[in-house]
Amino acid sequence: DSLKRLRAVIVPFAGPTVTTRLLLRARPHLSLHNAHFNAQSTSELAVGLLLAAAKGVLARDARLRAESLRGEQPWTAGWAVGGTSAPPPTLGGRTALVL
Repeated sequence: DSLKRLRAVIVPFAGPTVTTRLLLRARPHLSLHNAHFNAQSTSELAVGLLLAAAKGVLARDARLRAESLRGEQPWTAGWAVGGTSAPPPTLGGRTALVL
């Protein structure tokens, strides 16, 4: 309950435990995600998704592709001198729970 901004629980194996299911039933605002793969590949996927989300990879990729289609000079960091966006956030000093 101290993690008010928590929106999702990712279980790095096939199926949540009974305890996890009971805890989540009491917190209907949380979504549960798991994969039917082994723990190692699923946890690697979770870390990759975390980094992609934190760095805004999808939005930055879409912008890069759109610039390229318009014939603009791609491959320049958006936060470089004269750029229009802030640098991507870092994860330093933040907390992540990996089960």
